[in-house]
Amino acid sequence: MTTISFWHMNNIHRAVRLYQSPDLQYFVTEDGAWSPILHCPLFTIVNQELLFFFKQHAYPVESHPVKIIDRVLNQTFDGYHRIYIKDEITPSTYANIDTTGFKLWRFQGAVFVSNSVKELLEETRIEGICFTPGFSMWG
Repeated sequence: MTTISFWHMNNIHRAVRLYQSPDLQYFVTEDGAWSPILHCPLFTIVNQELLFFFKQHAYPVESHPVKIIDRVLNQTFDGYHRIYIKDEITPSTYANIDTTGFKLWRFQGAVFVSNSVKELLEETRIEGICFTPGFSMWG
């Protein structure tokens, strides 16, 4: 039996889609759920609750607050932060990466987590996130 050692962290529901403007503001381009993670290949944005979780567990995640603007609703949304995850994982490198302990990785804007992170996140019951094994959603 194969043990899954890392997980793709994603949203249960289709999240809103965002466009990043040159002045680093983010605009809603497609309606969806306000999920804990909003990501695309160019950036990863998380809500305050998820950012607090990452920082509480001493993972070195750099971040800055962002403003998200919905022109259709004429609303501005705060409480989200762009995060920068230092470590990368790819379909060609994951076999050589140490997945023990509390670890986060990035790949094309997506967030991957170790078993330890997944288990802690499941205990916190942050709503709206789910996990799929490794790169099972790619190719």
